[in-house]
Amino acid sequence: MSLTRRASAFALAAVAVATLTAPVAAAAESECPRGWSCVWTDSDYSSSFSGRGNANYNEYYGIGGFVFNDSISSIKNRFPGRKTWYQDIDKKGKYLKVDAYEKIANLQDRSTGLWTHPDWNDFISSVD
Repeated sequence: MSLTRRASAFALAAVAVATLTAPVAAAAESECPRGWSCVWTDSDYSSSFSGRGNANYNEYYGIGGFVFNDSISSIKNRFPGRKTWYQDIDKKGKYLKVDAYEKIANLQDRSTGLWTHPDWNDFISSVD
């Protein structure tokens, strides 16, 4: 292999490694607008983010159509009323009430009372 080809291959490999190891931008807790109820797919308000005004959905859809069903790990309620999050679609099953302006950084800290799924992490399917 010629020196030029070797240098080009090395440069291409370096760009690929840099691209694969670049940090992924995450939505911060501060990105939840006043008057909205917001969710994140990881604890501490990181990873994929979605926010809604007066949310009332069978599944919590994010920007770009991402479905947050059974993948919510953080909640911040900046809506001026209580939001109720449910285990199942159509507002059925166990529920978690999140008061106005309450935030939960890690849903593993909230018990469901179920032995089959002891906490609320990755357990929410609908909200009213």
